[in-house]
Amino acid sequence: MLFHVRRVDDGCFRRSICEAMCACHALQAVSVIRAQFTDRYTVVNWFAMTLFLVLGGMHGLFRFGEGGHMIKVYELPHASVRAAL
Repeated sequence: MLFHVRRVDDGCFRRSICEAMCACHALQAVSVIRAQFTDRYTVVNWFAMTLFLVLGGMHGLFRFGEGGHMIKVYELPHASVRAAL
């Protein structure tokens, strides 16, 4: 999914995808944390918790941190020229 989003030029859509990925990874991390502490302890759960927390944190940092300005929204000049005609 993310490889196909790279070709999309709409910055608002890319921001929404980044926010959605952050939320999905955070919810997955919460569910694995709950499974880890309510069921038996396994190494796989610790690995999954770490992975989802890192992925969610990176998406959140990219979108809401200092990197949030890197997702640009460009408007083409020909769209305003057509509206003026």
